[in-house]
Amino acid sequence: MISNFRFSPLKHNAEQSAIRGWGVKMITRHFSKCNILLIVLSTMLGIGVFQIGLQNNTIADEIPNQNIVPDSLANRIPPKPATAPATTQIISAIRVAKIRLAFAMLRDDQYLIRDRGFHDLLRIDSNDLPALLDVVKQNQPIDEETASALHTIVTHVFLTGVECPRDLFHRAFLGIRFDGDQDYFPQNGGFEVRHRLPGFCAFRELDDGDFLVGYFLERELQPLRYSTDIMQAISSFRGGEKITFKVIRMGREMLINVILDTKPEVVANANSGVAAEDFSSTRNNLAEEYWDETFSKWVFVGRD
Repeated sequence: MISNFRFSPLKHNAEQSAIRGWGVKMITRHFSKCNILLIVLSTMLGIGVFQIGLQNNTIADEIPNQNIVPDSLANRIPPKPATAPATTQIISAIRVAKIRLAFAMLRDDQYLIRDRGFHDLLRIDSNDLPALLDVVKQNQPIDEETASALHTIVTHVFLTGVECPRDLFHRAFLGIRFDGDQDYFPQNGGFEVRHRLPGFCAFRELDDGDFLVGYFLERELQPLRYSTDIMQAISSFRGGEKITFKVIRMGREMLINVILDTKPEVVANANSGVAAEDFSSTRNNLAEEYWDETFSKWVFVGRD
């Protein structure tokens, strides 16, 4: 089993502007002319379909469900509604192009670019996992760092598609666990994120090691120092609402928007941490089973 992935930052002075100026260089390095043409044509066709949709007042915003899991897990993820085939093909092509680009970024030499690619892949839909697997097959061999990152990405994305009963009151859920010392000792430099739960919003947008300085409530920054501060902050939101955190990540201050999940029913009703632990353990086992049956055999191809 591959341990949870976390990048080690390289010592450089690259800023966010490096990411914005990186696109043309990476497309030239990692993509064939056919792939570049696909991206351009997909974008042009997407604009055309959008304009036609405006005239007919019909724009599809979903794609048909794809079989992303083996038969033994096929019933874990519910199907999504189908749409017109032509629109589906265009949307699928654009999604594949974005996955290819994010995967190329994941393998870049610069930390900031790798981190952007990592988080972009964490945000893909669970139905796009077969497309990511195809990209992995086409980019052999996979180095150890990328393999570790892929394990983290794939298990998280898989779990976003595994449905579970949700809280009837739609209470919000961030998806992080606390250590005991965070209940009683103030975190003066911000509340440290230590344990994110795969499949939930904190795992997608935050990193272990982030410091949550505060969150914005009616445009005023509310400080976060104890675990109780976090719980109180989240309790003022409902699932599906956005919370904005002020975060310090690797010494860099930033604002991060998080669309909160609805709290799972088993977590909402648990009187102790045992039920929540069992819930997480069951889900993690499903994700590991999916990884072993699909991606695992491809990340080690070409290794000595």
